[in-house]
Amino acid sequence: MAMETYPIKDKEGDYPFALEIENVYVGPRAIGLGLDRESITQKLGTPTAEKNNSVLYVYRKEQRMTVEQIERMAKLWPTVKEHPFADVSSDVELVFIDGKTVAVTISKLETY
Repeated sequence: MAMETYPIKDKEGDYPFALEIENVYVGPRAIGLGLDRESITQKLGTPTAEKNNSVLYVYRKEQRMTVEQIERMAKLWPTVKEHPFADVSSDVELVFIDGKTVAVTISKLETY
């Protein structure tokens, strides 16, 4: 069964996170400390969730494993060749105080 994929494009149609979330700080649409919510929303679009003083962007996607990963995983999980994909989760959480970003947490998790 294919994993549900959440939108991963920003308003300009680029992919700021997806599978390479380390690129979030690069380029004109970079995020960081001191930005207000409106600026963040303009750069990243509508958040997945909002609560009080924080917003969360959640991105989910399947990524095809490399040949090396498939070979390594097949030793423990022989049926991996039938569906050689990893579930990749990229999350960005921003915390605001007095309307400005004071913390940015970025995480990436690959599940095989």
